[in-house]
Amino acid sequence: MNRGHFKPVTIELPSDRIGLYRNVSSADEAARLLVEHWPAGAGDKRLAAMQACLDVMEGRADAGIARAAFIAAAHEAKIYVKD
Repeated sequence: MNRGHFKPVTIELPSDRIGLYRNVSSADEAARLLVEHWPAGAGDKRLAAMQACLDVMEGRADAGIARAAFIAAAHEAKIYVKD
């Protein structure tokens, strides 16, 4: 399976600890965060990002698509993004 590497994106993970940052550099890694560490009740952009990551991992889309969708989902969820 294609991991879909892209230019790293740094986000501040939602947690009880302020300043917990994570560099995300692939569709595979972005998908794991979207599923396992995303705030509850996140919206449509999260779902779109999850689909974009899956499309990349299955070879149907370019990794840049997943990166852009991941950033949009982070903004929607009010997660700090250092792009």
